[in-house]
Amino acid sequence: DGMFEGNAGIVEIANTGSANGNNAALDEGGGYVYAGSEEGVTRWAYSEDADELTGAELVVTGQPSSGTHALHTVHVFDGWLYVHSGSENNAVAPMSPEYDTDRSVLKRFDLSLFESGTPFEWGSGEVFAVGLRNMVGFTRDSDDRIWGVVNGMDNVMYAGEDVHDDNPGDDLRLIEQGGAYGYPYCFTASRVLVDGEPVAAGTQLVAATDPEAPDPDFTNPHDDAWCADNSEPPATFMTPHSAPLDLTFFDDEPQGGLPEDWRGGAFVALHGSWNTSPSVGHQVVFVPFEDGAPPM
Repeated sequence: DGMFEGNAGIVEIANTGSANGNNAALDEGGGYVYAGSEEGVTRWAYSEDADELTGAELVVTGQPSSGTHALHTVHVFDGWLYVHSGSENNAVAPMSPEYDTDRSVLKRFDLSLFESGTPFEWGSGEVFAVGLRNMVGFTRDSDDRIWGVVNGMDNVMYAGEDVHDDNPGDDLRLIEQGGAYGYPYCFTASRVLVDGEPVAAGTQLVAATDPEAPDPDFTNPHDDAWCADNSEPPATFMTPHSAPLDLTFFDDEPQGGLPEDWRGGAFVALHGSWNTSPSVGHQVVFVPFEDGAPPM
């Protein structure tokens, strides 16, 4: 009936340690459940009949979990383990002027090469995409394309002006191999005025942060022209700072009683903001798709 009945039916069936990941991922073909752990990724043998998961096995170790984006989202697609690592803090560029390849990334690991007892080292993973500040949720659509929702930077400034109340858009992105998605050098314009005229929504603009903010040492070596050439615009975006946590597509059977004209679109869960007043988000939104993409 659409109403949560309380936690009486929730049973803990496994524990990853002191810090858990953002999700659990079932690899039905491989017979395992995967979840992020403090040091990387853990898995358990899975059966539909199992009431608890035992025999936890480390699959990835050495993944950083310091700072404000410590948790790891994982999925298994076509025999590959995909793992996201968020940035250590709001705006950091440890490999400046290049994109970081250790954090703010989506990496993948070939599970056919995994040997029990010898977990993958995080550094050995294939970098699939960079410039993803905190992609808490990602999934695939019925065409096997990867889509992710990204939490944008706080306290953003542009051309010396504080624009953080209306920027950046929290991105919904098509994630492609080799893609570069802006962070920390570029942000998605939601509402930016230049000479009184609005910049086109979705434009990638050069980012700066408030020197009074907790991470004043971030210095951006790039400009708008670099962002136009080196940061893919999102497919669309959520309200700035609404903090999207996950998305799921309405594109498979069965789908219950949802209206048929919603088919092909996506639902996005929004956590809600701290960097705006009043706070925004705190809801689930529907994003329509037409011809395989949402409107900007």
